[in-house]
Amino acid sequence: MKLQSEFLIVEISESNLQTTVTDRRNGAVWRTPGSGVTLCTYMVPEECHHWYDSDMASDSTDWLGHPVHDCEIALSAKYEHLAEFRLEFRTIELACNVRFELEGARLTVTVPQDSWNFHGELFYELQSLDLLPLFGAQPRGADGSLVLPHGGGTLRHFKDLPERGAAMADALKRGQRGDYARRHGPGAPDPTAPQSYETPVYGVNSQWREMIWFPLWGVTTGQSGFAAYIPLGYGDADAAIVATANHGNAQLCGAHARFHYRQHPRDTRVDEPRRLVFEFLDGEPDYAVMARVYRGYLVENEHIPTLRQRVAASPELAHQARSYFFMPMLGLKRFACYANPYPDGSGPLDIYMTFDDLLAEMQRAKENGVGSALVQMIGYNREGHDGSYPDIFPMEPKAGGEEGFARCVKGFREIGYRSSVHINLRCYSRSSLGFRYDTVMRDRDGGPVVNQTGPEGEDFNACPWAAAEPFYREFFPRLKELGLDGGIYTDFMLGVIFRCYQTRHGHLSTRRAYIEGCLAFLERCRAVFGSARAENAIAPSLHTVDASHTLIHPRRGESYLLDSELRQRGLCDEPVALNVVVYHGLVLYYNESLTLGQKDYWDHLLYNLAIGAMPRDELRGSSPQFDGLRTLEYHIFCEQLNWLQFEFIECIERHGDVWRTDYADGTTVWVNLGERPTTCEGGEVPARGFRVAPGTEEHEPLVMEEDPRLTRQPPAPLPNGSMMTGAPLRGAADVNIRIAELTGTQRQAPNPVTG
Repeated sequence: MKLQSEFLIVEISESNLQTTVTDRRNGAVWRTPGSGVTLCTYMVPEECHHWYDSDMASDSTDWLGHPVHDCEIALSAKYEHLAEFRLEFRTIELACNVRFELEGARLTVTVPQDSWNFHGELFYELQSLDLLPLFGAQPRGADGSLVLPHGGGTLRHFKDLPERGAAMADALKRGQRGDYARRHGPGAPDPTAPQSYETPVYGVNSQWREMIWFPLWGVTTGQSGFAAYIPLGYGDADAAIVATANHGNAQLCGAHARFHYRQHPRDTRVDEPRRLVFEFLDGEPDYAVMARVYRGYLVENEHIPTLRQRVAASPELAHQARSYFFMPMLGLKRFACYANPYPDGSGPLDIYMTFDDLLAEMQRAKENGVGSALVQMIGYNREGHDGSYPDIFPMEPKAGGEEGFARCVKGFREIGYRSSVHINLRCYSRSSLGFRYDTVMRDRDGGPVVNQTGPEGEDFNACPWAAAEPFYREFFPRLKELGLDGGIYTDFMLGVIFRCYQTRHGHLSTRRAYIEGCLAFLERCRAVFGSARAENAIAPSLHTVDASHTLIHPRRGESYLLDSELRQRGLCDEPVALNVVVYHGLVLYYNESLTLGQKDYWDHLLYNLAIGAMPRDELRGSSPQFDGLRTLEYHIFCEQLNWLQFEFIECIERHGDVWRTDYADGTTVWVNLGERPTTCEGGEVPARGFRVAPGTEEHEPLVMEEDPRLTRQPPAPLPNGSMMTGAPLRGAADVNIRIAELTGTQRQAPNPVTG
């Protein structure tokens, strides 16, 4: 059976739904290596899983010896650009339709929910469905790469890289708790051995090792490629991406979607249609083309508002989009990760700043040239940060209490700054004044879903549907009355997706229901405070979340993937900026704090520019040595280059130490992280500097290099309140530079921004 458009020829086998797509523009041929559909079922009486392919072969006989087909396929509808097939898995009495629709260079494959016959589920529960498994997989050694969304975006090259085995071995040593590490044993890994690994879409990993924020993957080879994605609401919340290498005799490498109808045997079945969309690409496509395909889908089909549209509707977000972002830590309870010596939540509370201290810091920032700022207070709440969630009131008296908070907020407003706070709905500690056991999520056996024992003591995960309403009533009116005018931030809600099995909470026990509960809470945050920010933004949250505090970019992705299962199995080679290209221009996002921790501050500033991030810094005590650096950041990001926040990023390329970022308006930003100047397209980029070439005459070019007087400063306080010893890292090397050596010895021309 054949479908045709001006760009594609789609051939579908009526015997097993094997699918072949020929791209008329470049001659590329893409196919599934075998059957087009695979079911996984749970056989209830025997308590085991069985797999069934869409294949009409006679795999068995009935009790009289007659051949029995596991699956029989019939063409049920055929139009010029549409074909629909009926699949009858007769031996297990399950059936569904699969619909193929062709439009230009796009192929859409759908399993309509209303087409299912679940008669056989008494004995064979449907667990998952693989749709077009390993479509477009390429043999080992082919040109091109597999593009995956893991860890912010990564490539797996089809050709064997010399360093792949070493990277796998290093990951095995780092991640001995991983499944492959435990099964593999102490021997050297074999990059040519068959591997397959399934990772659920959206956050499920508390260590963030393989976080997937949107269901997008693809293949590039030569002059062709394709991007595949799952539309929102079509099985995305219960899908997984299966990455495979060295499969079968052809040693294929590819990826495909696995749609889970149940996460565990005996779960409630998730009934919604399943859909895959394939966009076929021409002309040397890369990861950035795939990211733009998905971003285009979000904007055009899902009507996700752009950042420009968001700021027009929200004064709070409009202010944030042109502001420096301060995150002052007022109080923090001490703890040792996963080994808290104070399991009852009685650990000591370190007060880094009072509200009066903070106001003085912000007044000095204003005087030094940070014209606009959003100040998001952390650890202002009862017992400080991570101290007694979800408590906010009574505000921590050692920081100044409610009176000090109100005085601080009023002072911010007087200097033109806006205020916000950090809240946490998900973590519920037993030591909290607001702890309610009936709001805790329940597991499949009815027990509480435990978070971990942290500084607040015994800690549980609250169900957003059960915990949100009392949280609204108790805290939102009081916070609003105190004068917050900069939106509000909600801590780690969408990083780990749960299923809550407590039926009295009034929701389905599905991952979709948990996501919808979180989004309902964030919608209320936005309605009350004007703007909602979250620690991270998964695809379904983009209608609601205006800013993501943690965007996984290539550097962070590389650190997350170092010991990941994906790296151990040789399924990733290098990180790319997939997240960045999708999200830039839709939401604001940030990198880590500028000065917190021992780091190369200027390198951090340059990298922020390379990935299009906005500037932020976390204060843990007074650090006037960074006043000039923060002012410089403000002038660069919030004044001179602020327009770039509203332009889509088209691509980010890395060539050694030089990063090139191209924007939709024609602007190009070159960032040189190296120690030597370089020439890019006729212009010089200084060593440890940058050059911005605007795409229109409306904006001025900008070239800058490091000013050591601003960057080589004593380090900021450590999280435990002490001061670091030694100087910050510079690049990849440990360089001990004393401040005294800089006094009077390294003079240079005035900084072009600060003078």
